[in-house]
Amino acid sequence: PRYNTKSVARIKSSWRKPIGIDSNIRKKIKGSQKMPSIGYRTDKSLRNYDKNGKFNITINTISDINLFSGLKNNFEFYLSKKLSTRTKRVFTKLFIKAFSF
Repeated sequence: PRYNTKSVARIKSSWRKPIGIDSNIRKKIKGSQKMPSIGYRTDKSLRNYDKNGKFNITINTISDINLFSGLKNNFEFYLSKKLSTRTKRVFTKLFIKAFSF
């Protein structure tokens, strides 16, 4: 998170690189907050995996449900946040039919 987000309410938590001349984070002084770098990124082979070892897949269209209907053991499905409530209801009905829970 961005520096000072916890103490100052008006600062949003999205990351901004510190640019101040006396910034302890920019200077990478011991004991200060860590500055994000590419080295902290998750390995590509492990990305989108859940803590349970299941692969996360976001469903956006009906064809996605048909595409992944055979795969249910190692996958976890999530409905996209962009979908409306009505389409989410339709998708859940189709999802139950496709996977026959």
